Amino acid sequence: MTTALGTLAGAVAGLAGGAAERLLRFAATVALALPGLTLALALAGVLPPGYPTVLAALVPLGWVSCGLVAHTATRRVARADHVLAVRAIGASPLYLLRRTIAPHLAGPVLTVATADFARTLIAVTSLGFLGIGLPPSADWGGMVSEATPLLVTAPRLAVVPALALALTGLTLALMADALRGARRGRCRGRAGRIPRSRRRSVRRGAPDCSTE
Repeated sequence: MTTALGTLAGAVAGLAGGAAERLLRFAATVALALPGLTLALALAGVLPPGYPTVLAALVPLGWVSCGLVAHTATRRVARADHVLAVRAIGASPLYLLRRTIAPHLAGPVLTVATADFARTLIAVTSLGFLGIGLPPSADWGGMVSEATPLLVTAPRLAVVPALALALTGLTLALMADALRGARRGRCRGRAGRIPRSRRRSVRRGAPDCSTE
């Protein structure tokens, strides 16, 4: 949800510019200035445990990374020659977003979303461990919390979910690094095959290679 919300907001602001772009930057600045986990704990402490509480605690700040990446990529592709040509023939903003801009957002947004998912997983687990997130025993944090009194007699009840969380977070981090490296390698290979005289114009039409 945060990925879709951030990508949509960033793409719309990048294409519209002006007030929409200034609003996105202001919202991102405010969101980055707030302590994310502390705010999530405060909201989760006020609202009853459950999925709506987790969404209300994480969505307001979880969109920022994808939103900024989508905004940067959209701003670059909006200046490409093929997008200007489509605009010149009277294409609607919805058509531009769906057919000409969205394909350029998939690579950078997927890379950032993979890393954000790891951070979101840790935040959800923290809420579950404190008993103010998902219902009891529904997530690894709740499992570890319930097994804490049994660390001496049955340590596996706490060790297994903790290891699962650590391995999942490590796997997501490695996946994000692999996606980032694959995109960089593809961009270098493509630049090496393009004549020097045409590289500048081609780069303008490939914004997903410069949003790291």
